[in-house]
Amino acid sequence: MPDGAILVTHQTANTEEEAGAISRLAAGKRWKQVLIVTSAYHMPRAIQLSEECLAELIPVPVAYETPPPNTLWPYERPDYFLPQARALSVSERALREYLGMFVHAFFRR
Repeated sequence: MPDGAILVTHQTANTEEEAGAISRLAAGKRWKQVLIVTSAYHMPRAIQLSEECLAELIPVPVAYETPPPNTLWPYERPDYFLPQARALSVSERALREYLGMFVHAFFRR
């Protein structure tokens, strides 16, 4: 990748501010396409918040949360069927994403 080919927005406080900054940058540069790089679980909300962008949005999901290679999948381990504290953290992240999408869809229209 040549120097200057990657542009980074100014520091933003949240995904909505980042989406706005990207949309303005894309419009100012007259870009036809923009890569949206974020965590796989966060991608639907990032795309939703970027819908005002005039450029084509190309999702590039990263940070998938899957077991490392050559390990047993969770459902193949006996402890998968026991309650785990980590599950609450995963559920919380998912609920936050869905709540964020609902708030944007309901209150921004």
